[in-house]
Amino acid sequence: MEIVPLNLKVHDYKKVAELIYNTEVELFGLIFGFNKNKAIPLIESCIKLKHNTFSYRFVKVSLENNKVTGIMITHRGGEVKKLLEDEDFIKVIKFFESFKLWFYDKFFIERILTRSSDPSDYYISNLCVDKDYRKKGIGSAFLKSALESAKNLGCQRVILDVSINNPQARKLYEGKNFKVYQTKKASFFGKKAGTFCMEQLIVSSKN
Repeated sequence: MEIVPLNLKVHDYKKVAELIYNTEVELFGLIFGFNKNKAIPLIESCIKLKHNTFSYRFVKVSLENNKVTGIMITHRGGEVKKLLEDEDFIKVIKFFESFKLWFYDKFFIERILTRSSDPSDYYISNLCVDKDYRKKGIGSAFLKSALESAKNLGCQRVILDVSINNPQARKLYEGKNFKVYQTKKASFFGKKAGTFCMEQLIVSSKN
């Protein structure tokens, strides 16, 4: 097993899009629609663009015999520029849908997800392992890779969000020395969601 940056010319980015969607179906259903067959191509289009959270620039994949078995999306605080990200989304989805996304984001999504603009933060926005390859240490390898990247960049902590409905994931991260520093909850049009904001403080290799 190896972990490498996503290469659009080599790797199966349709599989990457599927794994991104599976990270949090309820949340990405709001963004891209709850019809998975229609949502996946939209995420694929986002992956091919440069300025949004799902861009190939921020994706790492785990490989086994050249097959994508997992994904992790990471970036430094402030690296994703909101205005440029909105432009990417408008290119991918209809204007009405992009307005709806802005509305959801403004009044619901940003209340439950970490939005750090501090370059000393290294944010893991998505981590998902294919169900057929779980319990093989891939998630742990991704976390190790994230911590190493954060240290090399001089960041002070690695942060991530875990759904309050996913105690198994929280247990995994706590086993890797992540701690909850904040809990966020929100309700919108009858939909309720929440996250545990978790962090691991690190000693930067540049200190």
